[in-house]
Amino acid sequence: MGSGQWFLEKRSSFRSDSFERENEHGGPETGCLSITVFGASGDLAKKKTFPALFHLYRQV
Repeated sequence: MGSGQWFLEKRSSFRSDSFERENEHGGPETGCLSITVFGASGDLAKKKTFPALFHLYRQV
């Protein structure tokens, strides 16, 4: 490779087998989920961010 040239390797997409299985109720099995929130404080976080995260928690 010369100066100023880039090489891009195409990779296959990552796919976990755990998302393809079904649970005992016949629905898809989901993996673990972790969310880290940095700097969420103040009025906007109270009105938008925290309720959205709680709604996401209730969906699971």
